[in-house]
Amino acid sequence: MKIYSSAINSYRNGLKTFNAVHLISFRVRNRSDNTRVWFNFSSRDYNEMIQVVDQSNGSLEYRDYWGDGAIVGADPIVRSEGTGIRNFSVSLSAVHTAVLDMVRGYDARDALVEYNIGEVDEATGLLVDTPVCEFVGYLDSGAFQTGEINPLTSETAESTFPLSINGHKAALLQTNTDMLSRSVGQERSGDDIFRYVDEAPTWNILWGKGGKNKRNVVSHHGTGGKDPRSEPPATPHTWGRG
Repeated sequence: MKIYSSAINSYRNGLKTFNAVHLISFRVRNRSDNTRVWFNFSSRDYNEMIQVVDQSNGSLEYRDYWGDGAIVGADPIVRSEGTGIRNFSVSLSAVHTAVLDMVRGYDARDALVEYNIGEVDEATGLLVDTPVCEFVGYLDSGAFQTGEINPLTSETAESTFPLSINGHKAALLQTNTDMLSRSVGQERSGDDIFRYVDEAPTWNILWGKGGKNKRNVVSHHGTGGKDPRSEPPATPHTWGRG
């Protein structure tokens, strides 16, 4: 169950009207020096500085949020209990200066994402209290979508940047393909996966109790085209009991 502050609960208990402001932050990588930079977007019509809780350490900090149509839309947050993987989608404006700077000027792949929702007093336009973090995850995928322009109408084509954001649990289901490549395997200390690739076809493998049975080797692979039976017998490799 989500727990809200006493200020928000008191405001709600007073049956006062409020509006929600959506605040989405992306922690992307600077390609030049590998540092991390926050890009923050708001559903308001203007830019502003808002105090939020840094979910990595629980401290309060001020962040500059870009408004002015940066957020086009966002899926509702679905709360559930258990081990299910939470995810949601958000659409940013594909023509907003800050959005283009984040996507093209920085590395946004797998960026940390914090999604806060603040409650605004309709009468004053001020936040009731510090916005509540509703979701923490990482950026999974995104692609620009440009609407088609119809010259026969006065409608304006909308260009958006839909983003799919996953919870951290989703990372447990992903395969790390880098760890499966041969190049990475060769870099590991003591990796001898291809150590016997040339000589293994020449081995006389003994098996069974006391090694009484022997496999006759006829493959010429890895021997330079020579019949291994014409070569001096190699040191036998035994395995199994006995």
